[in-house]
Order: sequence, then structure tokens, then C-alpha cells
Amino acid sequence: MDVTFEILDRLGKRKELNEFWNRDLGLDETDKFGPTEKITWEQISEKMLKHNFGPDHGVEWFKKHGAMIWPKKVQEAYWRHFTDARVPIYMEFMVDLKKKIKKIADECGIKVNWDQYTPFIEWFPCTPHLLKETDFDLYCFTYRDILHSNTMTMEQPWLDEASKMHPYTYNISMSPHTAKQKGLADNDPIEIESMYGRKIRGTLKLRKGQHPQTIAFLSAGHWAKGQPVAANKGANFYELLESRYENSDPLGFTQEMCVRVKVRRTGGRQDD
Repeated sequence: MDVTFEILDRLGKRKELNEFWNRDLGLDETDKFGPTEKITWEQISEKMLKHNFGPDHGVEWFKKHGAMIWPKKVQEAYWRHFTDARVPIYMEFMVDLKKKIKKIADECGIKVNWDQYTPFIEWFPCTPHLLKETDFDLYCFTYRDILHSNTMTMEQPWLDEASKMHPYTYNISMSPHTAKQKGLADNDPIEIESMYGRKIRGTLKLRKGQHPQTIAFLSAGHWAKGQPVAANKGANFYELLESRYENSDPLGFTQEMCVRVKVRRTGGRQDD
């Protein structure tokens, strides 16, 4: 984050950056950053913590004590019930947005499914649903593991120790029924190939109750030298994806998080 702040500072965006964090943290006039103040990520953390937990609970307090604990309130556990909000079912502004965004996209050569710019709530198939090739018979997806915050906590030694004891954190899961059909068994070394020709390898763990048309795993497979605890553990789901406009949501241009794949065993079984 400090590198990003430095780049924005050199671009002359210090005022805009500070205004963003003032709004995002909800800082009042006495606490907010000034327009010419050069800020760091630790300063932002300090402001955020004190704003939420009081002036005596900044970065140093949390470094020393680790966490603040309190009895969870009903409003915190079931916050949606206490939120006074309306959910729109007809979004008329999408019609106008489609005209404006399509004009810009056409000039840039960007092609997407513009039918999705509709004011009605509708379902549209993503790229894997349109695939005619039957060899790629499984839907592959990634999920958030119970031990981790996405892929950001795998360098923590304590969590890594627990992950190695957990059967699914660093492995690839599949229905026992599907595995039997494919001649696969628990702990088999496997290779997954996506509909785009991208391949990854990992270890198979069978999971009862998983949909027979799916194969799934927590995206891991870190490779950076600066993360020696996380390195070379698990598989990287994102290596299976193709990053292009046709494979993205045309409304937010986020990448599709599902892909069709086929799987094969790559070596002998551990009990052979």
C-alpha cells in the first residue's frame, strides 16, 4: 500500500488520496488527514483503529494485545434485519448506461454481451455454460476455506500448521461418485486442464456431499520468494482462467470465477 501511495503522490494525487481515506474511514474534522499531508498505511491503520475502538486502542495496543473481545450483540450477528434499506427490482438507469458505455467500448474495440445491461433482474449464462466440448465435463470453482481469509493468510505459520492437518485446505476435492466413474481414488496425484488449455496439478481428496459435476479447491499455490511458508502448497485456481473481456461480467468487468475442466491421474497411488 505504501508503494501505491508513493505512486499516487508522484502523480500529484495526494489531496484526492487523503480525501478518499477521510470518507472511507468516516473521520471528522479533528481527525481527518489534511490535503497536503503525506500519509502511510500504518497511519491509516492507526486512525481506523482509534476511530472504531477508542483513542487508547491504536496500532501499538493491538500489537501488544492481539485482539479486542466483547460479547457479540444481536445487531452484529444479524445486521441485515436492522438495516433500513430498499432493494430495487427495476433499475431504469441501466438503459442509459448501456448507451453511454457501449459507445466508449465500441471505440476501444471491447466486445461483451450488451444484453446484460437490462433494467430487469435476469439470468445470463457465463462462458462455461456455453461450451459445447463434452471432454471438459466438470465445473471447477474456488472457495474460501474456513481457516483462511481467501489467499491472504497463508504465510501465517500457525494457520499453515492447522492447514496441513485439514484434509481440504491444500488439496482438491471431488465427489466419491465422480471419482469412481473416472477411476480416481483418495490421495491420487491429479492434473486439471481447463477449457482454455491451462493446467495445474494437486492432490485429490474425496468429499461426500459435493455436487458430482464439480471439482473444487481453495486457491493457494503461492510462488513468491518473500512468502516461504505459503510457497508451493496447494494449487492456484486462477492459473486455469483466461483474462479477457469475453470472460468477464460486462457490468462490473470482473473475471468469471468458474471454468469447465477435465481431470486425469498423473502418477501412482500412495498405496500402490
